[in-house]
Amino acid sequence: MEKEIGLQLFIRSKPKIKLSQDGIFFKPFAQNVVDSQNEMFTAISNRLQTNIKEITIGTNVLNLSFYGLLTRIRQLEDKYPNLQVNLIEKNLDSLESDFRNGKIDFLFVYEENPLSLPENIRRDSLLEDQLCLAVSKKHPLSEKKLVTWKDLDGQKGVTFEKNTPFYHKISRAIKEHGVSLNLTSLQSDSNILSFVSQNQRISFFLWKPASQFLDSNQLAFIPFDEPEIFHFSLYSTKEVQKNTLLSECYHLLKKPIQ
Repeated sequence: MEKEIGLQLFIRSKPKIKLSQDGIFFKPFAQNVVDSQNEMFTAISNRLQTNIKEITIGTNVLNLSFYGLLTRIRQLEDKYPNLQVNLIEKNLDSLESDFRNGKIDFLFVYEENPLSLPENIRRDSLLEDQLCLAVSKKHPLSEKKLVTWKDLDGQKGVTFEKNTPFYHKISRAIKEHGVSLNLTSLQSDSNILSFVSQNQRISFFLWKPASQFLDSNQLAFIPFDEPEIFHFSLYSTKEVQKNTLLSECYHLLKKPIQ
């Protein structure tokens, strides 16, 4: 470089090399070149990162609209029209396996306890929700302000499909409290509410989605005196922070659920 510009930039003497007066003069110009080059590489990197074509979100949340996930996905699609957002609905065990194997970018799940995952996995707690009882307003239990598990002894109930944390938690609570309850599983929450309103069956719901129906003329939702808590969490790898688009997806998805 010294030959190219015709200036001696360094004073070379043992044991140190230091800048000459010309070198001191030239230093800020050289720094500008380095900074510009770094900015160029950063811009190129960001552009490549933003060109991700798709992301995959895994969930076991049945009432997606109540917990804001669908709204957040639409916001992503509006901002990035060329981005394909894949939503996979499975049981928690299958989702965890796919996440460990890199098939899923984000997990948006409800769970009883946090998953045991490697240290490079980040967990953000979004919401805690509690179990409540759903009954027809013609049912004797509909007059209660709080219910106990013993109140359910001898009842007939319906709930979501079996292979879910929701079903497992209810089944375990029934067993732990020594309740004799004939429980049938259905797949659709709308079918459950319709079934409950037309029959003398009881069912179970989470309080946040249930609160959307509190003005119903046919259904009553009653909290338990000893709440069973569900945790809603977002899981992602810490590597997403190194990617512009994935980082933006992460910050959108991890907003607290209202």
